[in-house]
Amino acid sequence: MTAKTRRPVRVARALLAAAVLLACLLTVEPTGASTPGGVTGLSRLKGIDACTAPSLDTLRAFWNGTPYGDLGIYLGGVNRACGQPNLTASWVSQAVDIGWSFLPIWVGPEAPCFSYNYAKFSNDPATAAAQGQQEASGAIAAAQSVGFARGSVVYYDMEAYGTTCSPAVQAFIGGWTSALHAAGWKAGMYGSCTNVGDFAMANPRPDALWFAHWDGVPGPIDPNCPATQPWSTDRIVKQWKGPHTETSNGATLEVDGDCADGIVAPIAHGTLPFCSDSPDKTPQLDRRMDVFARGSSNQLLHRWYAYGAWSGWENLGGTLSSAPTAVSWAPGRIDVFARGASNQLLHRSWASGTWSGWENLGGVLSSAPDVAAWGSGRLDVFVRGGSNLLYHRWFSGGRWSAGWENLGGTLSSAPGAVSWGFGRVDVFARGASNQLLHRSWASGGWSGWENLGGVLSSAPDVAAWGSGRLDVFVRGGANQAWHRWFSGGRWSAGWENLGGTLSSGPGAVSWGSGRVDVFARDGSNQLIHRWYTGGVGWTSTWEGLGGTLADDPDASGWAT
Repeated sequence: MTAKTRRPVRVARALLAAAVLLACLLTVEPTGASTPGGVTGLSRLKGIDACTAPSLDTLRAFWNGTPYGDLGIYLGGVNRACGQPNLTASWVSQAVDIGWSFLPIWVGPEAPCFSYNYAKFSNDPATAAAQGQQEASGAIAAAQSVGFARGSVVYYDMEAYGTTCSPAVQAFIGGWTSALHAAGWKAGMYGSCTNVGDFAMANPRPDALWFAHWDGVPGPIDPNCPATQPWSTDRIVKQWKGPHTETSNGATLEVDGDCADGIVAPIAHGTLPFCSDSPDKTPQLDRRMDVFARGSSNQLLHRWYAYGAWSGWENLGGTLSSAPTAVSWAPGRIDVFARGASNQLLHRSWASGTWSGWENLGGVLSSAPDVAAWGSGRLDVFVRGGSNLLYHRWFSGGRWSAGWENLGGTLSSAPGAVSWGFGRVDVFARGASNQLLHRSWASGGWSGWENLGGVLSSAPDVAAWGSGRLDVFVRGGANQAWHRWFSGGRWSAGWENLGGTLSSGPGAVSWGSGRVDVFARDGSNQLIHRWYTGGVGWTSTWEGLGGTLADDPDASGWAT
């Protein structure tokens, strides 16, 4: 960090070289986050942090024609070294108007085994926890005074420290995090790769990590710092370059270099690939996923992920006789379908912040439905009907089609459907020989059925992260999840084994380019989750999300 004189930081790093190696090789298992909603964005851009908040003219110079979009700013704290004549609510507002996102930093007391003569918190864990809570209160007040809203993230700056005060550090971070959560904010931590293992062991664990490893590699994932794994997707920022001087459009700053796949306030910019030198700086808000399942009493259950945290389960009632399906055709809109007690199609929707009642759309279904949306106000619902045929009904122009369209086939499962662009729908199902079948609507007409092989033990589901990309998921042999994809005009050569022990078919969703989230029910009837991020790959394990599910989950997603 550049908030304090740089000699102590660099010397501390040198003195702790051996400890760095040991601590960076300590792998910590992830645990579930628990934070309120709020005002954050998901950044994939390069960023900078400067000791003193730059002038607005300098910010304009460093925004235009550069890869930068995130700016670290020092809100306050007993160890903040630089004055902040520019840091006001007006400055923050005008910087946001330019396009900047922020990594707000609080520079409170250092760890008790920090090697240099700065204010430190207690080595007694109970006292340290209380001090962490006090620092959170100060940070919130400072953030609010310059215009950050409840729900924003604040990062605590804890410089590299020794190996003798881990219990106190973990207690302090737990106090910091719990106090921010209680007030409706999100907790971040900045520190060296040396110490990230302690950050991960704190209870509760911070929501976001900003770690320093000055290896000159601008990527958010660092194999030499595996203890960062609990934050490895969407909640991590790497400071990859230490203090240096940069000049842009005639303005010069001394900065550190950052690379994000993490949360910033109040909005973010940039899409994949990570930390490009020629990025898309289109605003990117944080992601939203909504997962639906049938519960043990045949009711509709709902759980959602927003602003870095999972909600609890919401009971949406109804009497379902199948798994539900869901789609979003715009931010703030979700449509959910299921088969009712009389085998009819049921529908309810979320719009304008509230749920509608249940709508009976008739039909005689012999499977769960699935739904795709190719644009605002367009829904295409698919079901297996009588004689194991595929049927289709659609919503367009504010009303439902008069009846059901027979699309033939011989299905032995519910269908799965997705749209990767306007006027395009792809439908999949399991055939009579347990093989994967596919047919598509494009250019105003339906293709024939395509046999894609495989030996399926469930209905398939499918996600699309962009034009011409399809990711199909099924339960296969040994009750494991299997994956096949369509990209560049052709199908992958075979199936990819994603493991797990599934007791249902999978449900899949994509909320952005290069991102797929897969859900299923495990052997204990609980919801499990695994996800893929372009440039990173699949998470190493399935995440357990609890609940008691009666059958397959499904999910919808949008950028909030």
